[in-house]
Amino acid sequence: SVKKRIPFKLKLGILLSGGLDSSAILTIAKKYTDNIEAFIVGTNNSIDLKYAVSLCKKLKINYKIIIPQNPKLKDLDNLVKITETNELNTIMHSWVAYLACKEMKKNKIKVALTGEGADELFGGYSEFKKISIEKNHKARKLLTEDLHLTQLPRLDRTSMAFTIEMRSPFLDTGLVNKALKLEDSNYGEHSTKGILKEALKDILPIEIIKREKMPFSSGAGIFVGDKEFPEENVFLNLKQGNKKINLKKYVNKIYNSLLFNKIVAERAINKENLISHI
Repeated sequence: SVKKRIPFKLKLGILLSGGLDSSAILTIAKKYTDNIEAFIVGTNNSIDLKYAVSLCKKLKINYKIIIPQNPKLKDLDNLVKITETNELNTIMHSWVAYLACKEMKKNKIKVALTGEGADELFGGYSEFKKISIEKNHKARKLLTEDLHLTQLPRLDRTSMAFTIEMRSPFLDTGLVNKALKLEDSNYGEHSTKGILKEALKDILPIEIIKREKMPFSSGAGIFVGDKEFPEENVFLNLKQGNKKINLKKYVNKIYNSLLFNKIVAERAINKENLISHI
C-alpha cells in the first residue's frame, strides 16, 4: 500500500509526527525511494520533534523542521475558508497540517504521504482502552466508515489549498478490508493498536512502538484546547485592532460571508430561482 502511492518521478513528502503511524509509513517508503523529505511541525521542546528527528537521522532522511508561531487573524480567516466549516475544533486542529503544507508548497512538494486512518482502522484512540473485545470491531468499523465525514475532509481541503495531494497508505482498500476481517481477539482487550505494534516491532525503534498516542497538535507543542477553550489555547489571544476577538462569533462571521454560503442562503430565500443555480 505504501509502494503503490510513491510518485517515483517526483520528490515525496512525508507529514511526520514521530508517532507510530507516520513513522511506519516513512520507514517503509524509504525502502523504495531515496527521493523523500520529511516535514516536522514542532516547538523546540515538543515530543514530536524529538522522536521525528531521531528517526530521520537513523534512516538518513532529509527533513525540514517547522517551528510553529501563534496564528494571526489572517491565518484564522484562511483556515475557515479552507476547511469550509465554522466548527471550531476542526478549524483549530487544521493549524498544524496548514503549517506543514505551506512549507511543502515552498519546497515544491506535489505528493505527500500521511498516517491518516490508522487510529480508526486499528483502534488507536484512548477510548479503545475502555471497551471490550466484543465492541472493538464495531467501533473500528464505524470510525473507519465515517472518515469521509470527520478527519479526511479537513486534511484533504488543507493540503489541496496548497495543491498537494495527500495519500494515506493505511486507507488502501485491500488493507482496510483485511484489517476489518481480522478476529477482534487479535487486537487485545483494553489496548490500542496492539496488532499494528506487533507487526511493526522489527522495523521501528522500541521507543516509538511504546509511545503513547497524542493529538497531532499536542505532540507538536501547540495547544488548541477543547470545548472549554483553556487560556493556553493559541487561538484565544487573536486581536482585531487592539481588541480581542470573540472566537466563535468571528468564525461564524467569516464562515457566513463565504460565497458558497451566500448561494445556499439565496436558494433558501428564493426557491423559484433554484433551477437557475443548477
